[in-house]
Amino acid sequence: MLQRLSFVRRLRQELFTDSRVVQERLRQLGGSGTVRTTLEEIRREGNEDQNKTKSKDMSNSNSKSARTSTAAATESSTPPNTVLRITLDNPLRANALCGKMLAELGDAVQTAVGLELQDPASATAAKPKLACVVIQGAGRHFCAGSDLNLLANATADTAKDMLNFMHTVTTCFKTLSVPTIALLQGDAIGGGSELVTMTDYQVADEAAARIRFVHARRGLTPGWGGAARLIHMVGAHRASQALMSARMFTAKDAHNYGLFSHLAPAGEAPRVCDDLVQTLTSNDPAAIASAKLLSLRGFIESLEASQDTEKEMFESAFARLQW
Repeated sequence: MLQRLSFVRRLRQELFTDSRVVQERLRQLGGSGTVRTTLEEIRREGNEDQNKTKSKDMSNSNSKSARTSTAAATESSTPPNTVLRITLDNPLRANALCGKMLAELGDAVQTAVGLELQDPASATAAKPKLACVVIQGAGRHFCAGSDLNLLANATADTAKDMLNFMHTVTTCFKTLSVPTIALLQGDAIGGGSELVTMTDYQVADEAAARIRFVHARRGLTPGWGGAARLIHMVGAHRASQALMSARMFTAKDAHNYGLFSHLAPAGEAPRVCDDLVQTLTSNDPAAIASAKLLSLRGFIESLEASQDTEKEMFESAFARLQW
């Protein structure tokens, strides 16, 4: 439904066409870590066991995180609701995103958009219906933003590539018609905090999750569209305070501020997230898409101008830095 808006259609076209060249340049920069995508099929009918998920890793093997249920595999001819789980996996660097991971995050969002755009009537077990997207970090962190090694060695052209590509990727994620969730079991810092702002829900471990828009401490401004989304999320006044102070929010503080939607007891964030997925995927998808359109329409209509301003400020700040 959101794809009816001309700005969203243009960005999605850019994601699959013009951005591909930039994406491959970023991929060639390499770096440690990877972005894993896993499809989880959710069956609503039947008993409690059938409501569990069957996972299919679409990138690298992920047997530890796959929750399987034989009963839910193929018994029903009805195409299952599907959750796309995106895992940022670079734990030795707090899940900071290298060039290769930025490109792989683009791959993951292209997968989400592709699944969303298919005709629901044509959905099959091989091409299931997308009902929800969850983004999470591996290990004890959510994401520390861009790998500082990448930024330190970046030319002005590379920085511009990252800037434009991540604006497209995060906006395409933000404007998905299905619910999106950030699962936080650790810190979201800098660009990682910007990724949090692209989600509809944020499930945070109350003992371990924190968030910090640290850009001002590093002489930067948000470069992935996070400033505009933060304003939409918590209002202009609170957004400016969070950006100017560069303060670290505890999970409780972030919840009170409007940055986290759900707090989970220590160690229980994955369960709370799974419960939220079950609740959201039990609702009518057309009604959910309509709700997102209503809440995002004004934001999207003003987004193009605000993103242009944000890009100009980041480029200016980046040019002043001595790495």
